[in-house]
Amino acid sequence: MLLLYLHIAAACIHLISCVLSVVVHVDVHSDITLPTHKYFTDPIRTETHYDTILEQNPLVWVSANEALTLFSHLIAIFYLSRDEKMRSMESLRRTIEYSFTAGILQVALVLSAASMSLYDMFFLLMINIALQMIGYLLDKKDNRPMLLTIGFLLLATEIQYVLLNSLRLEGITLDYFVVMGVFYALFYIGFGVVKIFQSDYQDEIYILMSVTSKVTLSWILIGNIFVGFEELDTKTDPDFSDLDWRAIQWGVTLLSVIGLSVGIPLILLNKPYLNKEDKIARKKRELNELTGSGYKNLRY
Repeated sequence: MLLLYLHIAAACIHLISCVLSVVVHVDVHSDITLPTHKYFTDPIRTETHYDTILEQNPLVWVSANEALTLFSHLIAIFYLSRDEKMRSMESLRRTIEYSFTAGILQVALVLSAASMSLYDMFFLLMINIALQMIGYLLDKKDNRPMLLTIGFLLLATEIQYVLLNSLRLEGITLDYFVVMGVFYALFYIGFGVVKIFQSDYQDEIYILMSVTSKVTLSWILIGNIFVGFEELDTKTDPDFSDLDWRAIQWGVTLLSVIGLSVGIPLILLNKPYLNKEDKIARKKRELNELTGSGYKNLRY
């Protein structure tokens, strides 16, 4: 039942975060561009021009991401409340959810700092989908070393792209964009680390990590936008300059750190209920580890 309760709590948190993120929507846009490469002679060279094809508000991406995550948790609440054995669907549900939400959040992080090429946006979203598919295959326990290697290489590709876009800003304070990039890297690496350890309770742990990472990164992003307006001495409509955005950022981050620090050990110590199928799978894995799975295909 713990898994169901965690989904209910996560749905409530994301509902609140989604509503509040909509409340603070202001008119701020970043460009989605298409590059055009022009060739010249004497000397031979190329010049690249970027034409704006769309203007996107990163706050809209944040709100949409929170809404999609909320919807995913509601789906889990529906099937778990009917039959707890349906927890076997968690891996597939999580893969589908993260294929959208992890990519959308990364695009929002980039758009909060700079314009973005349409090609780069598709690149980031598609890499995320590939990464989530690898994560799903890892749950099947096949060819783990190769899949983990490929997965972390793809993760490193995503992280360097998002992080480097936070390191070359002018006109506003750079520090908290770097902080946002660092927390983003730590959270996303954490998801990969859970895959390495193959915990029987990874479903519960992933819910904690999903809530804390998405809410923390979303509100660090939102805070950076409003502090940027303050540093540029520009009023927003509606005006939220009276809010202490740095305190909000660190408050949400601190709550997330406490939630992870307390929640994960409690899950591991209390050992939530495992259904019959889970117990059989664990016994088989333990047997393979003891006997050596490399001998399973030998015939005498």
